[in-house]
Formats: sequence, structure tokens, C-alpha cells
Amino acid sequence: MTSRDRVLKTLKYCEPDRIPIDLGGMRSTGIHVKAYRRLADYLGYCDLPVKVFDVHQMLAFID
Repeated sequence: MTSRDRVLKTLKYCEPDRIPIDLGGMRSTGIHVKAYRRLADYLGYCDLPVKVFDVHQMLAFID
């Protein structure tokens, strides 16, 4: 099972083969602001402002 399949299965409330990686659970994990923007748009949160908490890595603040 790929990482993508694992996350999609979890979002459908099905049990994956293992737990997906948490994005933004700690400061050491995160998601790039562009990827977060695309994810928010895909999920229908087009008006959600994207805040940056690490300007060097351009990591988004996860709401």
C-alpha cells in the first residue's frame, strides 16, 4: 500500500495497513505551504488562509 492509498483509506474511515504519518503534529513534521494550499482547495476550503510558521522551510501552520 502506498502512502497515498494509506491516507485516502484513513480519510474514508477504513483501516489502513499501518498508521499514516501525521503532518503538523509536531514542529518537526509539517507540510509545505503550496501543498497545504492545494490540499485545502481540494477539500473545499478555498477561503482558508494559509499561515507560515517556518519561513526557512515554508511550512504551513496546520489548523
